[in-house]
Amino acid sequence: MELQEEIFTKIVSLVNKGKLSFQKKKFENAIEYYMKARAIFPIPIEEYKGSEQLYILLGDACFASKKYEKAQEYYIQSQNCVDKDQYLNSKFKIGKIFFEIEQTDLAKKYFQQVYDNLGKKLFYFEDAKYYNLIVCSENKGTNKEEKQNSVYKSFKGKNYTKEEWDIFEQRQWEEYLIKKGNISKKNEKGLFLDEK
Repeated sequence: MELQEEIFTKIVSLVNKGKLSFQKKKFENAIEYYMKARAIFPIPIEEYKGSEQLYILLGDACFASKKYEKAQEYYIQSQNCVDKDQYLNSKFKIGKIFFEIEQTDLAKKYFQQVYDNLGKKLFYFEDAKYYNLIVCSENKGTNKEEKQNSVYKSFKGKNYTKEEWDIFEQRQWEEYLIKKGNISKKNEKGLFLDEK
């Protein structure tokens, strides 16, 4: 449904003040303005145009304030609104919340739904960590030990972890320098100063 012009004007004024506060990183002020705008909406708010965007803005301000539960609540409410233009955007933002509270399985689920429908579109201007969650191969371990033990490179039929490969490369470089005569022998502390 359309809002009456007088109500619409008041809401737009409050939302603009909220956006300005958000840009100045005054997130609590932004939330206050958005809540005032929400209070002006007729009930049920979800049936009116603009309600979805208002819930997204509320969610964004709460997310920026690290009020993740409240942000999630607003993003979910935006999905119940009549205009649904931002439906996948709100799913993406819910994924970000799950990522930030370290529920990566749920974050990956939401990111994958968005990616399946929109590709990289919503990932472009966000931190790469969100996109990387869905593109990392399944065979890479999720904990440190598994990552260290995964194959980094293969050379002459032997598999190397990242750590083993770094050591192998270092030895190859030292042998090369010795053959070239740039180094007569390795000093006790190692070839490079940072070695022990």
